[in-house]
Amino acid sequence: MHHQHHSNIREGLLAGLIGALIVAAWYLVVDLGRGEAFYTSNLLGHVFVRGGSGPADAGVSSPAVLQYFLLHFGWFLLFGLGLAALIHLATRNSAFRMGVWLYLVTGTVFFFGLSYLLTWLSGLAFPVWTISAGTL
Repeated sequence: MHHQHHSNIREGLLAGLIGALIVAAWYLVVDLGRGEAFYTSNLLGHVFVRGGSGPADAGVSSPAVLQYFLLHFGWFLLFGLGLAALIHLATRNSAFRMGVWLYLVTGTVFFFGLSYLLTWLSGLAFPVWTISAGTL
C-alpha cells in the first residue's frame, strides 16, 4: 500500500481557505439579496476592527471591508491549521479522536456565542439567522 505524506500546514491552510471562501460567498449572496454588496463585511469591519456598533454612514467603507476580509481569512486559516493538526494526531493516536470532537464542539459553541454578541453589538443589523445558515 502506498503511504502518502500529509502536511499539516498545506492541508490546514487549504481547509481554512475553502471554509473562508464558502462563508464569504454565503454572505455575498445574502448581501446581494438585500441589495447592498459587502454590507456584512462592512458592518463587521466596523464592529470588530473599529469597535463601533455599525457603519457610521450608509455607504460601504473600503478600509472596513478590507480589514474584516483579513480578519475573516486569518481566523479561518488558523482554525484550519488547528483542525488539520488534531486530525493528523487522531489518525496516529486514537486518544486524540475525542480532542477533535471537543475542538469542533467548543469552536461551534464559541462561534454561536460570538455571533449572538455580534447581533447585539451591531444594533441587530447582523441577524442571527444569517450566521446560523452560514455555519450550516
